[in-house]
Amino acid sequence: MSYVFPKATSALPSAGKDDLIVIAGAGGFIAGTLVPYFKDKGFTRIRAIDKKPVHEWYRVTPGVENLCLDLSDELNCRRAAEGAVEVYNLAADMGGMGFI
Repeated sequence: MSYVFPKATSALPSAGKDDLIVIAGAGGFIAGTLVPYFKDKGFTRIRAIDKKPVHEWYRVTPGVENLCLDLSDELNCRRAAEGAVEVYNLAADMGGMGFI
């Protein structure tokens, strides 16, 4: 059985330069690189989130709202996404020592 994806009839609306963008998992390598990408593109409201303390993040971008929140908690998710137009969720436990 195969599935045919419907074709888009119009472009999806995207965030404007002054809209809030949330990037979860921002303390890691990939999301930590996505934060300055959006900043360099001229986006002015970026909320970067990770459950690790900010001083342990792979990369911290100045001029961005950096929050330490555990997104496995629903109230933290609501706080993280509050007012956001787009959310990029790259938060994941990728393993490492003590994961198993």
